[in-house]
Amino acid sequence: MSSVRDAQPELWTQTTLKSRDWTLSLIRRFLDPPDATAPNPRFRSAGAPMKLYDAERVQSLEATEAVSEALAQSRQRSLRAKDRAARQREAVLAAGRVAGG
Repeated sequence: MSSVRDAQPELWTQTTLKSRDWTLSLIRRFLDPPDATAPNPRFRSAGAPMKLYDAERVQSLEATEAVSEALAQSRQRSLRAKDRAARQREAVLAAGRVAGG
């Protein structure tokens, strides 16, 4: 039989945080130091442990105005950058069509 005290917190990796629109800069600003570290199963020889963050703590922070606003601004910057890259790509392709005849 297990008790509530035996329950382990759900821990999220930086990859999980990035899927929730966190950037490395926002992680460092609002979440570091990590709640735990663990050997990286994919790159054991690299030596850098995975940083793990308590899911409840992350969700609590996401509910704050400061973090919510920072995540929204990050999303907007990302969308603008993707739009700019798509326009530049189209311009390069169009120039190639014109030059190629």
